[in-house]
Amino acid sequence: MKILYLKETLFEATLYANEECFKISSVQGELNKLATKYLFSIASYKSCVKKKLPLKNKIPIYFSNQLLFFYLKTNEEKYYLNYFEIFKICCEEKVIIIFKNGHKIELDISKKIILNEIKKVKLLLNYIN
Repeated sequence: MKILYLKETLFEATLYANEECFKISSVQGELNKLATKYLFSIASYKSCVKKKLPLKNKIPIYFSNQLLFFYLKTNEEKYYLNYFEIFKICCEEKVIIIFKNGHKIELDISKKIILNEIKKVKLLLNYIN
C-alpha cells in the first residue's frame, strides 16, 4: 500500500493510500504505528535529527526510500505528505500537490511555506544519502 498522505481535521483523521481513503483514530497514532513497524520511535528520531541537522521544528519523518512524511498546516487541516509519492507541486494562488497516481490536493498555504518544507526534506535526504 502506497501512502500518499495523512490528513487531520478537528473532527476526523484520514489516511489516503493508492486510490482509497481510510478513517484512522489519529495521525500521530498512525505515525507511531509506522515507526514501530520500522523499529524506532518518533520522539527518539526527532531528537537525533535535531542533534545532527539544523532542524528544530516540523522535522520530516524518514521511514524508508518509499516513505518520508513532511508536515503542512492550513487554517483548518494538518497534513503529513509522503514526499516520495509527489509528482509535482504547483504554486499559484493556492498550492496544488499532484501525486504520482494523479490524485490532487489544494492547500491554502503560501509558496514560501511549501518551499521551506521541501528544503528540510532535501537537507534530510542529503544527510541520509
